[in-house]
Amino acid sequence: MARLDLDPADALHLATLLYNACLPVRREPSDARPEALAVLPDLRPGRGFLDTQGTARYLGTAASTIRSWTARGGPKHHPFPHPTLRHQRRNYWCLPVIEQWRTEEKELDRIARETRRRGRPTQ
Repeated sequence: MARLDLDPADALHLATLLYNACLPVRREPSDARPEALAVLPDLRPGRGFLDTQGTARYLGTAASTIRSWTARGGPKHHPFPHPTLRHQRRNYWCLPVIEQWRTEEKELDRIARETRRRGRPTQ
């Protein structure tokens, strides 16, 4: 983990980069100019970013579990993604990042169940 001390302009630039990284890729005509993000992304729940509480509700787990995974790099078999953005001492994740992690986690669970099922002797 690294600490970055940024002035407001640099913080805004970093927030813009992180926000744009979460957006789906669009094909635009070559003459179209993308508009710059002028303010921090809307971090209220339901706006594309999830805080710790929202992430916990989305995954069906406790907020303390999310905080523990973030601090300790858990779960060991499939580490939880680092926060996309940290603002005013709070962690935020882009919804697509959490959806991808949940999809991968479900697939790993399915594979583990199948492996256990195959390992049992038939009667």
